[in-house]
Amino acid sequence: MATKYNQQFKNDVVQFYIDHPEMSKVRIAKDFGISEASLDNWLKVATGFISPNKNFVGREASLSGDAKATPPATGIISIEEHRRLQKRIIEIEQENYILKRATAYFAKDALPKGNTLS
Repeated sequence: MATKYNQQFKNDVVQFYIDHPEMSKVRIAKDFGISEASLDNWLKVATGFISPNKNFVGREASLSGDAKATPPATGIISIEEHRRLQKRIIEIEQENYILKRATAYFAKDALPKGNTLS
């Protein structure tokens, strides 16, 4: 028999998924004791692609309750896209850190003796 989860639990799991782009759906589902299919459905509801009663709707319609609306407008990104962008930001920040360290290392060799970087 399917387990019923309250809306707060579903919201918490979706928010955890958004906040932890380094974790896979499989891992998050396992950690919360839910199926990956349930997590996928909750993400679809959260992004507005289906309403809680499983009808396809646009994001605006899911918020207003209109079940015959169009798909979301361009400019609204999905949770998957948000996670992908968060991962890219982390990669760029790591690259930037490495470049700063390398610059400092090579700059100290270029300075005349007795000078230091502050």
